[in-house]
Amino acid sequence: MRGPRVLLVLPLLLTACSSAPSGPTLSAAASLAPFLAEAGPAFEAETGIRIAVRAGASGALAGQILAGAPTDLFLSADPRWTEALWSKGRVTGSPVTVARNRLVVVVPAGAAAAPADLAGLAALERIGLADPTVAPAGEYAREALVAAGVWDRVAERRIEAADVRAALSLVERGEVDAAIVYASDAANDPRVRTAFAVDPALHRPVEITAALLAGAEHPEAADRFLLFLSSEPGRALLARHGFLPGAS
Repeated sequence: MRGPRVLLVLPLLLTACSSAPSGPTLSAAASLAPFLAEAGPAFEAETGIRIAVRAGASGALAGQILAGAPTDLFLSADPRWTEALWSKGRVTGSPVTVARNRLVVVVPAGAAAAPADLAGLAALERIGLADPTVAPAGEYAREALVAAGVWDRVAERRIEAADVRAALSLVERGEVDAAIVYASDAANDPRVRTAFAVDPALHRPVEITAALLAGAEHPEAADRFLLFLSSEPGRALLARHGFLPGAS
């Protein structure tokens, strides 16, 4: 049986190019990077506060925070990583669900054919998945594939990426035949097309949780950004980037 091929991508630290004073540092799930690239400047225009974003797999970011990486606000694509930080005394206050997401299967935009369901993935040669040990998208995908009874057939064909955005990039470059990513990743991306949505009953709900961290250097600014996420402009930006509302 073939093992997965692995694509490693290091977390990115993104800062807005501005003369505004430095504000909070966010450790954010990779799927949020395109949204935050737009939300950061919008928040700065409203408040004069500049944010810095460290984007990557939620599990990898949680590990960095536990190792001492300076972070004011953690945005995780899986509540379990937020809970892991809370259990270690690294979270102050109660985490908030700021958005939700869905899994979809995407193929290159020019693909002649596409699978119609998860069982159809087993007929493909190369399937992109985020690393399920650190990336929630990969863990949700594995849950769905196991529940659908096709994990064993798909697993040997998978190419693992460090996070969900890296898995999407594999499809964009035509290096895999399909990948399981979030609906937000596929939104507004002309290089891929959605083959089908994964039945949400096959995996845990995809919830994006935000948590203020104990010992934060900029706690008030981080709290203001958290409030921005739940404001009308913040919710509108999230929706435009393919996210669902955080409230049940």
